[in-house]
Amino acid sequence: MQTIQPTFGTRKSDPLDDLEAARQVFAESDWWQRADLEPHWPLSLDETIQLLNLGGELDCDADELRELISRRLVPKPSSGENGELEFDAFDIVQIGSVLFGRRQFKETPTINDHFKNHLQLVLEKCREAGEINSVLDVPPGLPKYDLRDLLERMTQTDNREVREKFYVLLKVVLEIDHGVMIR
Repeated sequence: MQTIQPTFGTRKSDPLDDLEAARQVFAESDWWQRADLEPHWPLSLDETIQLLNLGGELDCDADELRELISRRLVPKPSSGENGELEFDAFDIVQIGSVLFGRRQFKETPTINDHFKNHLQLVLEKCREAGEINSVLDVPPGLPKYDLRDLLERMTQTDNREVREKFYVLLKVVLEIDHGVMIR
């Protein structure tokens, strides 16, 4: 199963070369088939969400994509004659890069599970079973972290794998103690 792995890049010197390279990436992928879309450009907002969610198995809805655009986390795509947003292949690669960077993958099982930290997979299974509190269950004598502890520990470690575990624990603490869910 082929996946597209965006690279957080920016346009090269020639935007047409970038656009053609992005189109080629999608032509060689199975995103279109998984999204049940015929390959075509540009895409409407709804088609873009369908391609991201079903083709890339990334977690994003139309409101969130509009927010990413308004916050300038992704460039605003062009607008069609009717004023609606129109997304080209390079736009989708950039959006995918941001979603990958934010770890906005669909819940397990997904083609992106191999990008997830082991603790993230545990969290997803516990959420599905309605047992999210069990993620924070620790043997007696070990610390039970709160929000402040996790933020501090994330800034103190140079180990990426450890930071990713703290990141997942941070999401759990935010959800349990503060009612904020981050997928």
